[in-house]
This record gives sequence, structure tokens and C-alpha cells, in this order.
Amino acid sequence: MNSDGICYILGWEFQVHVEGRDRRLGTDWSMLKWHVRDLCYSPDGTILVVAAGSSLLIYAAEDAELRKTLKGHRDTIYAVDWSHDGKYFASGSADKCVIIWKATSFEGLVKYKHNDAIQSLAFNPSTLLLASCGCTDFAFWTLDQESVVKTKLPTRATCCSWKFDGQYLAVGLYNGVISIRNKATEEISRIERPGSPIIWRLRWSPIKGERELLAVVDWNQKLSFYQLCGKQLIYGNGHSVQQLALVPKVGKDRNLAFDPCDVTWFGPKCDAVATCGSDRSCVLYSSEGNRLCTINQQQSWIWCCRKRPGENQIVVGCQDGTIETTQLLLTTVHSLYRDRYAYRESLTDVVVQHLVTQQKARIKCRDYVRKIAVYKNRLAIQLSDKILIYEPSTDDPTDMHYRVREKLSQTIDCQLLVVTTHNLVFCKANHLTSMNFQGVREREWVLDGAVRYIRIVGGPPTRETLLVGLKNGQAMKVILDNTFPIQLVKLLGGIRFVDISRNRDKLGVIDDNNTLSVFCLRSKEMLFQEPNVVSLAWSTTNNELLSFSGSDSISIKAGLFPSYAQHVKGVVVGFCGSFIHCLHENTISRVEVSLAPAMYYYLEAGHLNEARQMSCHGLTDPDWTALGQAALSKLNLEIAKYAYIRLGEPLMLAFIQQLELLTREIQIPILQERRRRAEWSENETTPSPGALTAMGDVATYLGKFSEAAALYTRAGAGFGGLRRVVEMYTDLRRFDDAREAMGPGGDYEEQKQLMTKHADWARSTNEHHIAAKMYMDAGEFAKAIELAGEHGWTDVLLEISRRLDKGNRDCLERCAKQLARLGEYAFAADCYARYGDVENQLALHVEARNWEEAFSLVEKHPEHTGRVYLPYAQWLAENDKFEEAQAGFECHVLPLFHYQPSVEQFWKPVYKLQRTVCLLFHFNGCKKAEATLGEVLRLAKESRHLLRLFQHTPIYKQLPLVEFVPENGISHEMAMEYLKSDVRKQSPDSVKYNHTAANPENNASQTLKISPGDPFFEQDLFTAKLLNADLNSGPYTPVQLDAETLRSLAVSEVIVIEPSPPLRPRYYKSVLPEVHVTQCLTCHKLFNTDDYELAVLRMGCCPYCRTPRE
Repeated sequence: MNSDGICYILGWEFQVHVEGRDRRLGTDWSMLKWHVRDLCYSPDGTILVVAAGSSLLIYAAEDAELRKTLKGHRDTIYAVDWSHDGKYFASGSADKCVIIWKATSFEGLVKYKHNDAIQSLAFNPSTLLLASCGCTDFAFWTLDQESVVKTKLPTRATCCSWKFDGQYLAVGLYNGVISIRNKATEEISRIERPGSPIIWRLRWSPIKGERELLAVVDWNQKLSFYQLCGKQLIYGNGHSVQQLALVPKVGKDRNLAFDPCDVTWFGPKCDAVATCGSDRSCVLYSSEGNRLCTINQQQSWIWCCRKRPGENQIVVGCQDGTIETTQLLLTTVHSLYRDRYAYRESLTDVVVQHLVTQQKARIKCRDYVRKIAVYKNRLAIQLSDKILIYEPSTDDPTDMHYRVREKLSQTIDCQLLVVTTHNLVFCKANHLTSMNFQGVREREWVLDGAVRYIRIVGGPPTRETLLVGLKNGQAMKVILDNTFPIQLVKLLGGIRFVDISRNRDKLGVIDDNNTLSVFCLRSKEMLFQEPNVVSLAWSTTNNELLSFSGSDSISIKAGLFPSYAQHVKGVVVGFCGSFIHCLHENTISRVEVSLAPAMYYYLEAGHLNEARQMSCHGLTDPDWTALGQAALSKLNLEIAKYAYIRLGEPLMLAFIQQLELLTREIQIPILQERRRRAEWSENETTPSPGALTAMGDVATYLGKFSEAAALYTRAGAGFGGLRRVVEMYTDLRRFDDAREAMGPGGDYEEQKQLMTKHADWARSTNEHHIAAKMYMDAGEFAKAIELAGEHGWTDVLLEISRRLDKGNRDCLERCAKQLARLGEYAFAADCYARYGDVENQLALHVEARNWEEAFSLVEKHPEHTGRVYLPYAQWLAENDKFEEAQAGFECHVLPLFHYQPSVEQFWKPVYKLQRTVCLLFHFNGCKKAEATLGEVLRLAKESRHLLRLFQHTPIYKQLPLVEFVPENGISHEMAMEYLKSDVRKQSPDSVKYNHTAANPENNASQTLKISPGDPFFEQDLFTAKLLNADLNSGPYTPVQLDAETLRSLAVSEVIVIEPSPPLRPRYYKSVLPEVHVTQCLTCHKLFNTDDYELAVLRMGCCPYCRTPRE
């Protein structure tokens, strides 16, 4: 490997010797050495075809074994090529013939001729189409055509190449012209090289996209690149930075300084070309024409070179018959510091990637990139003959725009390169050299062994610290302003990797055996070792966290706890927070890892502060919950509060606040010690009752109920321990445990309260019968009565009534009401009787029609006679027992006459009663009742006269109203909407009232005729409906009006009676609007407005329903 980071491996080399006769010289040789004119690989890269003299040599590409020699040409073969599908290959010779060979049997398939010697062959990359160029013409051959049609060229053709998509063919001519033609042989573009040099070779890049370029070499010793349109390309000035973009510019050719014979594209992305020729070497150039390196050197001209498909391998064919393959191993050139990663791409570009924002910037150097170094805001790039130092354009930590700060025009041969704030550090063998940005060497260190690894770990400007791993096993610390390096550790084997922890107190070293050793720098002792490790990285945020990779996995180790692995491909190069930077196949990725196992390690060890630090790096809510619970169990309220603030749980925060108040109130030294150390030691004295209570509260909130019960019990009843146990089990609905904790000698009120809560829970779980029994046992009879009444449990109500004391009047009344509602009047009356409520007893007997019990009770309490006789009389009347009913009414009314004064307020109900009797009995009976009343009331004759004064003789007047109903399908709401619209429209079906005189011979008569056009009734649709209605025949039916007629009515002329449901509304139309009609809104009776107002002024109420009116 050279200092450029390229390793050259010689695959195989030999010279071609062909037996035969040289016909051109006429000399018979037993063995001739032929120069190699052309060669090509099969598409899979397993077979190499070599054109040597007039023979085709078939070699195995892996070991150069000669498999076949094909002789079909009579003169020198100038060109060979392979089809894209690998089934055929072709050869063209100076004998003017083209032969297509079968790749499976190596037999000839087709042979056709040109007019002159064959100069070049090219198979189409997408179809089986062969382009062959002679000196004066070119032709296309396909498998399905019988003859080959040739196209004349203005001058001699030298080379040809198909574009990658197979649509266009570029033909190089002897006069310096490049002709680009389509499949129909039409020329679509023409490129004329300045000076008309011979176009000796050209090739299209085998890749699609923006990089579809045509590489051209001519015998003016120039290399140039063209687009399909004929524009020549060259890129930038080599010092600008663009955000991963290629901006093409028209430019000049690249000078080769030799006569080129062949050109081929090289690299996995075809971003370079290899040229060979008269300088006896194969040189690698970038796709922009920048010379990169020499990859092969020979003793004679190199006539041809080809890249092996799928490999970074180049084969060359020389004039002296030598064929040699060279394998190029390109090492990764990159550098990383914190969140910036820089790497080489396309051998001439540097890409800087910000690992957090994932932004990228490309720096196009236009030269071969040898070394890269990154440190904070510095980027150093070593090129072939200079070193460029870049810095960001602004102070923004995420800025990805770089500018050149310094330029050192020096060629420095080194193995490793490190950049600091103001210095460059070069490493070669066991020498370290510090140089400032002006190119002045400031200091040099000579170490005891060769440097294997170097890493910058930071420090003040000009005083940065370097970690150096030597081949002899020493790990050294070098400070830029210190002449003497400091040895940190010494291993038995060589050191391949070294890194230091965040606090600079631990050192991780990987030796040649891939063993990771971690040392404590204070005591110089080894802390632990890990096998099969290829890289390591200490966390930049936590001093105890270490990550290392090996065997396609990354392991995380926290302190001295066991490590845990996560499957990730690549090697770890950085560790920040919960993210690890992994390098895999020249690509760095940011992978998030879980630190939960590390946190739980610290929780098990009781290190809450370290566990909190781990939790701050992307842990989930369950992990924070575990941390909060562990902190509460340790009574570390500060960490617990921090955890539950992150979780956003206000209930737990309120509980922690209560604990803080408790610890301040009881002022327990042991709690203060707990808060300071965040631990509980077994050697501490027994906690006080206050501490036990606090610990029990914590255990309760954490769901450790058995532990909480034990702690409360230890606290004792003096601190409410027993009460807390009972409350805890009650809240958990574990009532049996609560009763067991309370014991048989517990307080009666507490037991009653516990039983009530048990009943409430049973009720909430729909176990209502059990809940009712529990309510009775707890003495909550009101709730038991309510529950039994809801479900109609008569037996439960009876049991409750028996268990109730007569002094509990409220519960007895509730029980009686529920029994009465269920129809158990006798039991309900018994409940009323227990506390002497005669009125409710009579009401129940009357409601149950139990007249015997009612009358027997009235005999004992005669003051309640009226409460029985009136409903009894009404019941008799309803059952057609009128005489008995009359006697009952007498028993109800006579006491009223005896005890009430003769005032209007008394006689009004009497008048109503008389009206009721008139309705219920015939008039003779009414007169007899009135006469009887007269005999009884002899002593109140004046009162009889007053009574007569209040008897009004009703005079009914016929009001000018006509009833109507809406048609079927018109609801009340719709009808009201039509009436309120008040739109008077002309109906096409209006009626006319005509007096028509009939002819004398037809017995003249006067008739009412309904016909359209009468001006008298043209606008009155209601009258037309009324006249058309048949009101005399059949039962009475109101007039039915449709929607149009309803709209024609004036709302002021319509009266709507809206009684309570289920009665339906009734509608009336005033036919004499000048007669005003008033409706009572209580009884819905209709009155003449003048009469109604007079009655209201005299009586202050409705004359019918006696409802007061203002």
C-alpha cells in the first residue's frame, strides 16, 4: 500500500506466444510473440477474450488458464467485444471479416465482410445489435437479418461505442470528428475536435443519469468529456463547496503528455477513467479529468485496458504480448469528531455530514484526496501537492457551508493526519510532527514504537491533547505545548484503538487480539476486559457509559455492570446520549439504543442519581415510572418528584407534596438521612411510627398493599395505623380483610361505616339484594327502603318495617309509601298506625276502597269524617247507588254548613256541589235535595237568600264561529305556519254566487251555482269550501281546509283551542269579524269579549272555571 491509501495487488501476468506463420513477412517461425491489440471480459467477468495476432485466446479470468484458441481470421485481429447477454462475442480483423462466435461452444455462428479492415466492434448494451466499423464504412448486424447493410463514412473510422441505453452510437473518425448516430444510422450530433486530431478511442460511461458522459482520447494527447448534445464538460475551480450538486461548465481538455491507446471507465460508480498508451503505464483519472494515480507500469506500449465487471480490477494488454491484471483496494479515508463526519468520495470529493441534522456538504477538490482530518470547526484535506484547511462560514453549530481558511503548498508524506484549532499533526512511523497553519514546524516527538492510532480528545487552543496507540503496546498522551509524551498504560501486544472517558479518568484500549481493556487512570488498575472487540466509544454525556462493537453487534456497558448487546451492522465510532454512530461500508448511520437495562442495573444497586441520568436519554414512560417508584420506596422525594413531573401525573405529585409536609412536620432524623443518602441501611435503628406511616403511604400508592398493611400495623393506632389499614382495604373493596384487620373488638361506628361502604360497593356492582341486606345490618334503613322500592321487594320492605322503631317516623313513612305504591295497603297502613298517622291511614283505606276499615277508624276519630264520606259518596255514585250516594254527600255537606260562616267563599263550593248533583241526578232529585237542605237550614234563612243571589242563570249566546279542520296530512305545526303566513292569494278554483233565471219552459227556479269568475267570492276560498260542504246530511263533521285555503285566512279571524294532550287542537273561523270573541286559556271556553270583560271586572275570575284574572 502506498501513502495515498491505495493498495495494488498483481493478479497474474504472462506473455502471449502463438505458433504459426507470419504471412505479412513471409517468414515461418516455430514460435512468434504477438502484441495484444484488444481484449474484453464476458458480462459476468469469468472469461477473458484476447486478440493476439490472428487468433482469439480464451482465458479463465480468475487464474489465467487458457481454455481455447480460436482461429478463424487470416490476419491480425484489431477488435473484440461481448454481447450484453453473454451468449455471443465478436471479433474483427484486418482481413475485412467480422465473426460472431457462440459463447457456450466457442464455435463460429456468422461471418460477414466489410470493404476494408475492421477497426472497431461494439455490441449494443440492451439488444443483440452489433456495430462494426471498417476504414470507410460501418454496419449494423442482428441475429434475425440475412444481410448486413453498410453505411459510408466520409473518412476512416477508428473506434465506436454505444450509449448505455443502447439508443445512440458514437463513432470516432480519423479527421478529429465524433459522429453520434441513432439505430437508423442517422447522424443526430457531430463533435469536431480542435486541431482535427485522430480520435483513437472513446467510451460512453456505463451508468444512467446525469453522469452519462462520453470519454474521448485523441493523439493530440488530450482527454475530454462530452454530453450527448456535444457539450464539453469540466467542473468548478476546486475550491468551492456545493450542497451535493454538480454544476457543469464548458471548459478545456486535459493534457495527458502521452499518446493514448485506450480508455475505460473504472470504479463502482464509474466516477473515474483509466487510460493507457505510449508512456507504458495505465493511469487513473477522475471523471473531471484530474490525474489520480498510476495503477500499472509496463516495459512496452499498453494498447488496451479493460475493467473486470463487478471488481476493482484492471487488465492491460501490451505491445510485447504481456497481459497483466491489477486489483485496486481503496482504503476508507475519513475522519470523525463529535457530530461531524467527513469522508472521501469519488477519490476527489470530500463529503461532510452533520450526524444530528443529517445535512451534507460536498467539497470538490479537483485532485486526489489523500488524508482528511476534522476537529470542531476545522477541516483539513491533504491533496497531491497541498493541504487545504477549511472552516464554517458562520458560527452556527449546524452550518454546513465551508470556506478555505489556509492553504499549505507542501507535499508531506505521512501515515496519519490530525488537525487542531491552530495546528496540523503528522504521523510517520514513530515520529509526530506539529506544524502551524503557516507551514512552520513547531514541535516533534519521537516515540518508542510505531504509531498505530492517534486521536484528539480536546483541550484549549494550542494545548490540545492527543491519545496515541503504539505498536509496542504503549498508550501515550501527547500535549501540543509539552515536549514530553506521557505514558498512560502498557500492554503486551500492539494497540489498535484507544479512547478516554468523558471525565478523563478511564481509558479503553483494544489490542491486536481484539481484546478490550478498560483501565482506571488514577489507580492504573484494570477494571474489566471484553473479547472480540474491534472498536469502542465512550459516551460524551455520561462518564460511566461505554459502547463497543464486534460480531455485527454493539454492546453497551454501564460502570462495572454486565454489558448488553444490540444487533447493528458496522463498527461504533461515536456515542452521544442514547445515539450511537456506526460506520458500515463507508456509510455512517445514527442508531438509537436503549439505556433502560443500564438504568435498571442502577436501580437494583440503589444508585438513584445515576439511574436518573440514564433515564434522561430517551427512556419510556414505564421506565420513568419504575424510577419514580424506586425513589419513593427509598423516600428520595426529589428524584421521585422529577420522575413524576416528566410523566405528568398530578396525583402522584400531590402525594409527594403531602409526604414532604409530613417529613417536615414529624422532623425525623432518619428520614432526613434517607433523603440525603437516598438509601435505607440495615444497620439503622427501627423507624419511628411517623416514618412507618410515611412508608406505608408510599407502599399503598405503589400497590404494595400487604407491605403497606404491615407498616401501618407497626406504626400503631396512635398514628392512625389501624384506620389507614381499614381505609386502604375499603378502597380496594377487600372488606373481609378490612374486618379482619379491625378485629372483633373494633369500634361500632367504624364497623357500621365499613358495612355501609361494603353495601355501596355491592350496589354499584348490581348486587342490589345483598346491598339491601347490608344496609339493614348497617342501620341505613333509608337506603335499604329506596333500594327495595326500586326493585319491588315487598318482603324486604316488610322486614324493614318490623325492624324499625316507631320513633323513626321518617323511615316508617318512606316504607309505607313504597308499600302503598306496590299495592300493599294493609301493610302500609300498619306502618302509619305505628306512629299514629290517622290521615294517611284513611287515605290508604279510601284508595284501597276498604270502607269498613275506614269507617271503623272514623268512629274512633270523628274529626276526619269528611275525608271518608265524600270519596265514599263518589264511589257509590260511580257504581249507580245514587240514594246511598246522596246520604253520603249529606254527611259531608251538613257539617260544613254547621261550622262555616255564610260568606261567599263558602257558598261557591256549595254551588259547585249543587251543579255536580244536577249533573249526576235527575231534576226531581235535585229539587228534593234542595228542599232537604232548606229544612235543615231553618236557622240560616238569610244565608239561603244569599245563596240564591250567587246562583247565576246561564244565558248562552250563539257565537259567529264556524269550526274547521286541516286536511289529512297537515299537522298542527304546519297549519299554524300556514295561518301565520297570511298570504292572500287568488285561487283558480274560486266560487261565484249566481242568480240565474231559468227558461219559462223549464219551470223557472232560483239556484246557488258554484262557478269560477264571480267577483263577489273570487278571493274568499273559505266561503267556497263552506258552501260546498254538505252540513245537513249525516253526522256533524267540520269543514276540511287544504293548505291554500289556510294560507288565505287572516290569522286575526281564526281562534285555535289547544287543550292538553291527548285532546287534539280545534280551529274556529269568525264569520263576523266585527263580533269580538275571547278564549279562556284555562278552560278553553269561548265568550263574547264584552261579556267576558264585564264578568272579570265583577268577579275577578273566569265566569266558567273561576280561574282568577287580573
